Amino acid sequence: MKQVFYPADILLPKKDIDYTKWAVIACDQFTSEPEYWQAVKQYVDEAPSTLDLIFPEADLQDENVHRIDWIHHCMNNYLIRDLFDEYRKSYVYVERTLADGSLRCGIVGMVDLEEYDYSGHSITAIRATEETVMERIPPRTAVRKNASLDVSHIILLCEDEKKELIEGVSKIKEELPLLYDLDLMEEGGHIQGRLLEKEAVKSFNRALRSYIRRQEEKYGKDPVCFLLGDGNHSLACAKDCYEEWKSNHPNTDTMHLPLRYALVELNNIYSYEQEFEPIHRLVRGVDPEKLLKELDCGRNDGLPVKWYAKDAEGTIYLDNSFGGIALGILQPLLDAYIEENGGEIDYIHGLASLKKTANEENTIGFELTAIGKDAFFENVTRYGVYPRKTFSIGEAREKRYYMECRNII
Repeated sequence: MKQVFYPADILLPKKDIDYTKWAVIACDQFTSEPEYWQAVKQYVDEAPSTLDLIFPEADLQDENVHRIDWIHHCMNNYLIRDLFDEYRKSYVYVERTLADGSLRCGIVGMVDLEEYDYSGHSITAIRATEETVMERIPPRTAVRKNASLDVSHIILLCEDEKKELIEGVSKIKEELPLLYDLDLMEEGGHIQGRLLEKEAVKSFNRALRSYIRRQEEKYGKDPVCFLLGDGNHSLACAKDCYEEWKSNHPNTDTMHLPLRYALVELNNIYSYEQEFEPIHRLVRGVDPEKLLKELDCGRNDGLPVKWYAKDAEGTIYLDNSFGGIALGILQPLLDAYIEENGGEIDYIHGLASLKKTANEENTIGFELTAIGKDAFFENVTRYGVYPRKTFSIGEAREKRYYMECRNII
């Protein structure tokens, strides 16, 4: 099997750039809290920032063309201004200290999109973990399609029980050149990045090939090597853009085409600090009482789901004859209700945010529980993807911040 995960020609802002204003959180966070993004805009002001290179979902409107054009303009402008230092054929070792003091470690590199498929029952080396929300694809595809920079919040997971990959690098981190070391904005914790180049890259690649061989021994033909931990829709857009380019350029060797690859951060699912958090459901534009009557099976032996609405909260019970995962039952019921009665669903990271936004008029929130990670790879291999937006790695403020870039033109 191919290596699948590779070093990249990584771009980082020059040292005179304010990194605290450069790094902003993933675009799919705080979608129902525009005040968060307003605070980010005020803090960044006119400084160079990845805020200029992304499209926060909280800002999505019916007409997005001008914003997307502006993103492409900023990408090109940053390149013209020679804003970056380039680290060719390198990895970055990242340590993220979260607000509670826990540490999350990762390796930034790029993946081969030929080895990725986001369909429900993929047999590729890199696989999706959740159903894709198709309505979230077009804006991100429009950004990626004419982008000159690949800037990523994607987190990829390996199941390295021996802890030889990322943890192996952490043992020699003091020998690696320091690239950045800063506190992240908006209570994002602390982040430090160190450069892997030359011999350090070779050493990591040897450990990577050993890991892939172990996956082949474990799963046999068509083994899963990596699963999406975060950024499923962003990687799906990258895949779609690459496939469209390839279809328009038949019989072209794409091995060295930048668009064939996507920047990601690799994490180990067996890392002690790596915790899965549920993604809750918020439903707007509905009568909460009517919706609750539709959902509740009326039996206390069903699957319990706690709900929050304006000045009220309680528990409903879902009919567990439809399955054993609460979200697997709840999501189709919500979809059917909205199709018939109207309303819209939002996906909320963090219980505090759910309770806050559920206090709005004609709105109700449903609290979901985290899935286990011990059999995560095996379950996806056996049963396919989880329902859309089932889990995330960490709470909203713990999500990946945009930092490294790649030139993809």
